[in-house]
Amino acid sequence: MIEHLRIQNFKSWRDTKDIRLAPITAFFGSNSSGKTSLLQSILALKQTAASFDRKRAFDFGEEGREQDLVVFGSFQDVVHRHEPERSIGIELNWSLPVPAQMGEDLHAHDITYQVEWRAVQGEVVVSDLQYRTAGLEFDLKRTDPNLPLYEWSLNRPGHDIPKQSASSSPPDSCYGIPREFARTAVDIDLLEFNHQFELLMDRIAYLGPLREYPHRSYTWTGAAPKTIDPRGRGAIEALLAVQRQRTNGKAQAAMPSMIERVAYWLRRFELADQFQLTPIDTEQRNYEARLQAHGSEANLSDVGFGVSQVLPIIVLLHFVPEDSIVILEQPEIHLHPRVQMDLADLFIEVAQTRHVQIIFESHSEHLLRRLQRRIAEESVTPDQAALYFCALERGESHLSHLKLDEFGNITNWPPDFFGDDFGEIAAMNEAALARRAKQGSA
Repeated sequence: MIEHLRIQNFKSWRDTKDIRLAPITAFFGSNSSGKTSLLQSILALKQTAASFDRKRAFDFGEEGREQDLVVFGSFQDVVHRHEPERSIGIELNWSLPVPAQMGEDLHAHDITYQVEWRAVQGEVVVSDLQYRTAGLEFDLKRTDPNLPLYEWSLNRPGHDIPKQSASSSPPDSCYGIPREFARTAVDIDLLEFNHQFELLMDRIAYLGPLREYPHRSYTWTGAAPKTIDPRGRGAIEALLAVQRQRTNGKAQAAMPSMIERVAYWLRRFELADQFQLTPIDTEQRNYEARLQAHGSEANLSDVGFGVSQVLPIIVLLHFVPEDSIVILEQPEIHLHPRVQMDLADLFIEVAQTRHVQIIFESHSEHLLRRLQRRIAEESVTPDQAALYFCALERGESHLSHLKLDEFGNITNWPPDFFGDDFGEIAAMNEAALARRAKQGSA
């Protein structure tokens, strides 16, 4: 689980300071307040780490490239206030599902990673790369603005390890400690930092706000998708793959199937009574998704649009391995307020039973209110939910931690958080009184 995040000079954020992330972490705020950028900072790391070009220090994405999670443009487009002399920084701290052996007598239970990028002669480079864990600190810093000269230092209490420098290639991608440095660290496996970072990135899944329209039928090759893409493509294929594994005895028969879990949540959301995937050819290569509601059965493409929008969320949260991190952008889009509230219950159950961390940004007051209610009911503790409000002032984003008491109350509610309800009601009443007065004098 990602425990802490900090970003500097990234888009509208000059410095977020330390942000505590919880099993359920939500960012609220108005449009263009910077909440999406917080998610994009993590996605940028994942995208860069997955780039085929290992020398690319920052993968900004490209228009039309389907695998991209984010498309930024250039360094000047991303850096705060578009001032290219600034450096962009991201810091992550995450706990490891299984302790990592860094040396014969050194085990890491959590890791802090910090990276800094600069624009040098039109090229984006890593100017500083740091890893920290209990009893060990590694720092790789660029020492010459014009040449790829790096100095590394390794600090381990009780061990005298002098600083060294080398004229060599820069770090691999945005995270990789070069092997030539790693080999000189006696009794320490510095490459384990690289490995643990890659494992973290592999555990991150993302679903964007614009999910694809439902299809009347789905062709399945029989292969299990690695993940569900940001538009929700692959959700039906994932259900079919897990169902086949279950049929072949690779899943515990006593556990509810994923299709049964999907059907359960669609009933909870009052969107469908039943859900099934039905083969429409003898080879079982083509399927249609069918739902039953209020006594009638229909194809997924013939029912309300909200079903197709929430379906990838349900599937993704049950398809990712345990200990994954799921990033969601506007999960409530196209959903009825009642369903928006029930999304909070879905997030709570998945976080508690599957140990999946859910980080999302939202405009939904209904989702927030349900989270508050569940805290009051002791279904979730305030420590298990980290809620934040983003605001933009004079071109710079600011973050407020919403403080929750044990009864679910937000003790530092920002003004006009979800608009000015009381102001609207007062204005409506004033208008009504004015109309009555006008009608009475007529």
